[in-house]
Amino acid sequence: MTTLREEAAKSLRRAVTVLETDGWTQGTAKDSEGRRCAVGALMDDGSCRTRSSDECHLIFEVIVTTLSEVIDNFSISGWNDVPGRTVEEVKAALLEAANRLDREE
Repeated sequence: MTTLREEAAKSLRRAVTVLETDGWTQGTAKDSEGRRCAVGALMDDGSCRTRSSDECHLIFEVIVTTLSEVIDNFSISGWNDVPGRTVEEVKAALLEAANRLDREE
C-alpha cells in the first residue's frame, strides 16, 4: 500500500507529463486549446478518478504544502502566473517537490 506522500509524488510527476503533453498556460486552469497551468495540470493528472474525495483532499494537501515550500509561495496559481515565468520553471518546481517527498519517506 502506498503512502499519501508517495501518491503526492506520483501526482506531481504526472502533472509534469500533462504539461509536456497538453502544453502550459497562465491565467486560467485550462485554456481553450487544452493547455494547463500548474494547478490545472495537478487537477487533471487523473489520480483522483478512482479515489474518495477525502483521500484526494489529503493528497492535494501534501502537494500544496510541499510545492509551496519549493516555490516559497502559498499561491501556486499566483506563482504560475508571474510574468516571465516559464514552463521549464514550473516543471522543475513540480519535480523538485516530488523529489522532496521521495527523500522524506
